[in-house]
Amino acid sequence: ATVLHLGQSFKLAGLGDVITKREFRHNGYGGIIVEEATAHIKFDREADAAVLLTEPNLEGFYRRRGWGYVPGLRVVTSEYGERNTERTIPMMMFLSEKAHAAREIFSQETLLLPGDEW
Repeated sequence: ATVLHLGQSFKLAGLGDVITKREFRHNGYGGIIVEEATAHIKFDREADAAVLLTEPNLEGFYRRRGWGYVPGLRVVTSEYGERNTERTIPMMMFLSEKAHAAREIFSQETLLLPGDEW
């Protein structure tokens, strides 16, 4: 989705709700899914960045797959008013030079994601 944030337009991708049934955890399945989804996002040459919200204890899991914690980032979806809380942390991948250059502005104001696809 294309998102307007502090006067700049960014094409953002999202990753969410990677869940493995309890009996299949710790076998690498979740990592494979996240690695493939991350590769798919990186393949989109028009994407500027990608966003996910996760539990703090999973930060290392996502960091090892190319995602980075963005302190101060607040995320809200327009459809349901969902937002990250103290139980979730925002992580992003900065893909384009434009997004890398604007990295700091994502912590300056709430990032409003359109629709319910997030």
